[in-house]
Amino acid sequence: MRIGRRFFLKSCAALGAAGAASALPAQEAASAGMSTARDGFGVLVDTTQCLGCRACEVACAEANGLPEPERIGDETIFASHRETGENQFTVVNQAKGDGEDRYAKTQCLHCVVPACASACPVKALEKTENGPVIYHEDRCIGCRYCMIACPYGVRNFNWGAPSRPTPYETGMVEARPLGTVEKCTMCVQRLEEDQVPSCEWSCP
Repeated sequence: MRIGRRFFLKSCAALGAAGAASALPAQEAASAGMSTARDGFGVLVDTTQCLGCRACEVACAEANGLPEPERIGDETIFASHRETGENQFTVVNQAKGDGEDRYAKTQCLHCVVPACASACPVKALEKTENGPVIYHEDRCIGCRYCMIACPYGVRNFNWGAPSRPTPYETGMVEARPLGTVEKCTMCVQRLEEDQVPSCEWSCP
């Protein structure tokens, strides 16, 4: 695929803006009007306790109206490393070391100062005071600067987002000509009801 000069320059500009914002100390970010949410919620993954059961994957899919994760109960799925996708916001991978298997869940980290939000030219991404980084799809222009800016690669583009309820907007997500950028929502609707995220609730 050929990359045009204009796209290359725009991508570099987005990465530069994201890098500059992520390097800001918390007080400078706050003075720039960005919420740092240092007292907000987060999800800690204790890899010494994770069993690799993938219950969190199932719970995440149910909470976000996504397809059921593939090959639940089949341990051969750990043979290859998996990434999050537009239809799977949480994945569990296996790592071997010292003769003992370890498992770790991958999802959006809802950064204290999110590079994705700083790179978005239309403020479609918002760091909320209680922790989650939420996505306002009605503002999104489909530029995907947030995907370039995210250092963890957890944002995924979806050309044909299925109609499904959203956790922080009213109504349904309709397929949009501009597409949508999908990621973990930290179950913001559950946090608003004083409940923990679905992945945490489901973990044995």
